[in-house]
Amino acid sequence: LGHKAGDRLGIFMRNCPEVEIAFYAASKLGAVGCPLNSAYREREVTYQLNDAGARTLITHAKLWPAVEAALPRLASTLTIILVGGDAPDSAPNIISYSDVVDGQSSEAPAAQVDPDQLAALPYSSGTTGLPKGVMLTHRNLAVNHEQWGSMLRLGPDDCYIIYQPLSHIYGLTMMGVSVRSGSKQILLERFDLETVVRLIEEHGVTWLFAVPPTLLTLANAPGLDASQFRTVKYAFSAAAPLPPDVARRVEARFGFRVAQGYGLTEAGPATHQTPLDRIKLESSGVLLADTELRIVDIETGELDLPPGEVGEIVVRGPQVMKGYWNAPERSREALDNGWYRSGDIGHFDADGYLFVASRKTDLIISGGENVYPAEVERILLESPSIHDACVVGRPDERWGEVVV
Repeated sequence: LGHKAGDRLGIFMRNCPEVEIAFYAASKLGAVGCPLNSAYREREVTYQLNDAGARTLITHAKLWPAVEAALPRLASTLTIILVGGDAPDSAPNIISYSDVVDGQSSEAPAAQVDPDQLAALPYSSGTTGLPKGVMLTHRNLAVNHEQWGSMLRLGPDDCYIIYQPLSHIYGLTMMGVSVRSGSKQILLERFDLETVVRLIEEHGVTWLFAVPPTLLTLANAPGLDASQFRTVKYAFSAAAPLPPDVARRVEARFGFRVAQGYGLTEAGPATHQTPLDRIKLESSGVLLADTELRIVDIETGELDLPPGEVGEIVVRGPQVMKGYWNAPERSREALDNGWYRSGDIGHFDADGYLFVASRKTDLIISGGENVYPAEVERILLESPSIHDACVVGRPDERWGEVVV
């Protein structure tokens, strides 16, 4: 299709093999994969494609209505590759996926790719303003796959299910770590408990990658038996703090250990991982190789705090992004000599384990005291009469904010 180094390829699909094929096709040329959340509608599709300056979009017939609605508002004419259906006659510059790949040479492209070229441009919603394109290089991703994959000890005998969206950095990394390690991956469009349990038994799944709500579902679901999970060695939880009581219940019920990790889209994403032989259920783990951590004062952002004191999490390492796309001022605010200000609040202990409390913007200040929503949620979930909990702050004349 004439793609060359630096060109952006929009990838707007639910989980399917063509997502990975398209991403790595772009990577081989030095082009940039720009994943879009499959839940996006016209407005979000328009914004991200225009902001990224994409020249090509690969999408699925199931998502065509959102693309068709966005076409009149796109800044430039795109070449569109359609998966899973015939191209509509009314749409210009649209070709079917099969027409693109059929009859092509099996020879690798002649392109040379520098490790510091962009490989991926995922968009991070952050906490304020419009989503920002996160510039991740080949070095960022390849290094992080090695850092995380080696810590997990993944190899060709491992198998796991990816139901996390491949448009999200969690799913993108699971995709890459599978390629790096030779592990078998099974793609699902979304989490479905019955399907996941069936696939675990059929394929001998060894790792169960999850987010806290998934593990809460497992802890509470009736009719499940430990024998259905006999091949699972570990569950892994990330993307939000995991209440320790949920982890304990899952371990007691199914017999495998639960490990946590910590990361951000801007760090490719992993910076911390629980050592498999030294798991602390409350912690998001220790630093990955070649990664540094500082906990700094929340107010000033300068003073480094000792173990046990809560502050903002700041990280540095070879996996940290190049910067934000078309946003030099935001990049300078977020990156200081390679140190990335995460916007997350936490502390580390004397053993170097990280404990994440909440997002900085979620912090509740009540009567001058800092209240961390995740800590209140963790206590609430220890009650057998509470199925799930979400804690927020509400303005209050007397206390400033109260916990709800």
